[in-house]
Amino acid sequence: SFDLGKVGLMPYIELDTRVLHNGVESLYCANPYINFDAMQSVFATLPSTLSYDIYAGLSGADKNAKVAYRVYLGANFMRDQVLWYVDTKGTFGATTANNNRLFAGLEAKYNPVGGLTLSASARFHADNCNSDYEVSEARIVADVMAEYQLKRWRFHLAGDFVGRRGWSVVDKDSGAVALAMRAPAYFDLGVGVGFKASRSVEVYANGLNLLNSDIYDYAYYYRNGVGCMAGVKIEF
Repeated sequence: SFDLGKVGLMPYIELDTRVLHNGVESLYCANPYINFDAMQSVFATLPSTLSYDIYAGLSGADKNAKVAYRVYLGANFMRDQVLWYVDTKGTFGATTANNNRLFAGLEAKYNPVGGLTLSASARFHADNCNSDYEVSEARIVADVMAEYQLKRWRFHLAGDFVGRRGWSVVDKDSGAVALAMRAPAYFDLGVGVGFKASRSVEVYANGLNLLNSDIYDYAYYYRNGVGCMAGVKIEF
């Protein structure tokens, strides 16, 4: 990074290389509906994913530390990125392809008064993939959150936007690749409250998916309905 002597302006450049081993365990963590029987012969030959990443952007804060921000853009040059496709309705197969991705994003945080924090972020990407398979990742994701801390109490309101995603299917006779389904974009709204009973114990309750959105985690697998979750968090 390059410090220009201004609190509100700090350009930076980052270079990174990532290697992801595409073994059985990592694939199952990425998609628990993988067709293990059909993929047995593929597991031993599926290459690792190698990504060369470059980021550039600006970050900073005002002199009172009430506003902080980061804007960035960059590229991922991915070799053998895993692409999921519908094998049978309800299970998935995996293949790999090279993908060059351009992306841009922004993050902002604002503390207007003591105890109140407002934050937002958004990210967009465009892919240039050398494959007919769909890249099953939303091109646009964004989130907003408001959190208020009052002594031992913590209140928050959060929303997550995820754009459309698609999954391919392969015709078993011809081998042709086609679109299996495209999941619609959705907005997930949640609220929560927490009480700090002690330095290491917090009791909390969260309301989930208050807009009753259809949230697709994978093709044909979605969850909806307003939910709630409550519990105790202990920090050691």
